[in-house]
Amino acid sequence: FSFNSCSSESEEHKKEYTIAINLFQKKELEKSLLQFLKIYQKDPNYRDTRIYIGKIYFYRMQFEKAVEYFSEAHKDDSSNLNAGSWLIKSKFMTKYDSDTLLKEIDDY
Repeated sequence: FSFNSCSSESEEHKKEYTIAINLFQKKELEKSLLQFLKIYQKDPNYRDTRIYIGKIYFYRMQFEKAVEYFSEAHKDDSSNLNAGSWLIKSKFMTKYDSDTLLKEIDDY
């Protein structure tokens, strides 16, 4: 029935997320990114998936892509200071308008 299906999907999410985290911690960013994107396609809100994707893009100096994921995470939960701080750092690296950025920082 649907109960079994839901629990197995949840277990699958946990397993995929654990693999992605382990790859990230080993600094295997390309493999980690692919794993997180796979999770994101199934459930964009799953744990800190968007933040990890954003971090990987940030570390690859793809700041505009990082901004996309951090913005999405912060929009979903404006109290998430982790998403907010990474969003500010990413916007700063994209040469985002400093006056606008300072106003946004005040809003956080």
